[in-house]
Formats: sequence, C-alpha cells, structure tokens
Amino acid sequence: MIQDSWTTKTAVPVARVLMAGLADRGISPSARHRFLELLSSLTVVDDEGIAEECRKEVRAGTWALYEEVLSGRAKGTAAYAYWLLQDVETVPARLERLLATARHLAGGRL
Repeated sequence: MIQDSWTTKTAVPVARVLMAGLADRGISPSARHRFLELLSSLTVVDDEGIAEECRKEVRAGTWALYEEVLSGRAKGTAAYAYWLLQDVETVPARLERLLATARHLAGGRL
C-alpha cells in the first residue's frame, strides 16, 4: 500500500519536523491542528517500531503539547495535544494535573 510505504520511509523525520513546527507560536491555528492530527496518526501506525520512534519524537517536545492544551486557542487542537500526551507521558500524575488545570481554566466546562 502506498501509505504504508510512505509511513515507513518518512514517519520519524516528519514527526520531528511537525514537533519543531509546533514550537513556532506564529503558525496558524489550522496548521497547528493539522500538525497534531498528523502526529496522532504517526504514533499509531501498524509498524510498532516506527510508531514508537514517532512517540519518542513527540515525547521530546511534550512541553509544546502542554502549552497547546493550556493555551485556550482551540478546543479541537487542545484535544489532539491531550490525546498525544496520553500516549507519550511517562508520569500519569502530570496528566491528571494537566486535566485539573485545564478544567479550572475552562471554568469546569471540560
């Protein structure tokens, strides 16, 4: 399948570039959303070795995901960032604290 071939050859470098792009606060909300959407798909590809390498790239930039969740820019984008954090965060208490903080910031609407 073409997608499988593409994923195998480029997934990790693409994940690295997408994470670097998220560090740029000047990118548009729609681009941020697409970056996170694509990252989400790269971390769950059928090849577990590639998926784990992509998760490593995401893990290296978790601060950008936390910032995205807490930024208040867009709910859908924050959701993608949170889902990615669920996949890569190694300290569950951080996720619990993040969710509590995000709920507080949203006035309990989460």
